[in-house]
Amino acid sequence: MPPDSPGEWLNRARSDLAIARTSIPGAYLEDLCYHAQQAVEKALKALLLQRVGRFPYVHDLAALVSRLEEANVLVPDHVRDAVALTKYAVEG
Repeated sequence: MPPDSPGEWLNRARSDLAIARTSIPGAYLEDLCYHAQQAVEKALKALLLQRVGRFPYVHDLAALVSRLEEANVLVPDHVRDAVALTKYAVEG
């Protein structure tokens, strides 16, 4: 069951970011990018939960950014750039 508090979503985002930043010998770049995507996704969902009260159950970062914009949340360019990570969550 997914967490229901923005704080817990942020904690999980931080955990994924820590994994993405690891320098484990032999780690596949694609696996690290997957965790980077998960960190962004969970952070966006935390913000949506805090601002809107809910979020769509999708892995598409562009869709999450669009929802934030619909809620009049200013999304920085570096977050928009992270949308490129979506492919690491939805493509096998």
